[in-house]
Amino acid sequence: MPVCWPDRLSPPWPRLQHTLWQANRLALDGRFDDAEAVYGEADRQAEQIGMCHAKRIVATARLTVGYTSGAMGAAGPLIDMVSDMHPSFVHCAQILHLLARGRYEEAYRLVAGGWPVPPSDASWAPIRCMQAAAMAAVGDADACRAAHADLLPYSGRSRWGTGSPGWGRSTGTCTCSPPP
Repeated sequence: MPVCWPDRLSPPWPRLQHTLWQANRLALDGRFDDAEAVYGEADRQAEQIGMCHAKRIVATARLTVGYTSGAMGAAGPLIDMVSDMHPSFVHCAQILHLLARGRYEEAYRLVAGGWPVPPSDASWAPIRCMQAAAMAAVGDADACRAAHADLLPYSGRSRWGTGSPGWGRSTGTCTCSPPP
């Protein structure tokens, strides 16, 4: 896949952001193998940056693609990499991972503790979409309705974070149906 003017993006952080943007676009288009190849390049760039969170940002993006592509069963190592991130993100990733591996009792035990509130920052929308996916996956209709109401004002928009393709798009298509 051609990369748009990478040589002009000499500072390492903007180059990594651009690489993630390219991978995210591919993921949103359903081109998961191509996205994974570009995430591999992002991983290499993250190694060179020397910022403590750069590799976790790439891992976060790979987790979202793992969910979208149906590969959450293999997401354990990625979840371990981001385990010190916001509890709401890790909580939902763990639930989706456990469900994908058929470990239903463990997933339901995590749900029994409630749903952590996502942070009020740029990660709110993708985390809330992820929560909606986990809520729907465990059949928590009330929580899913609340998530749908929260996300509905953002319908039709893509949510782009540094590392997240936004769980499909902030459309409520994160497997949450409209309330009856």
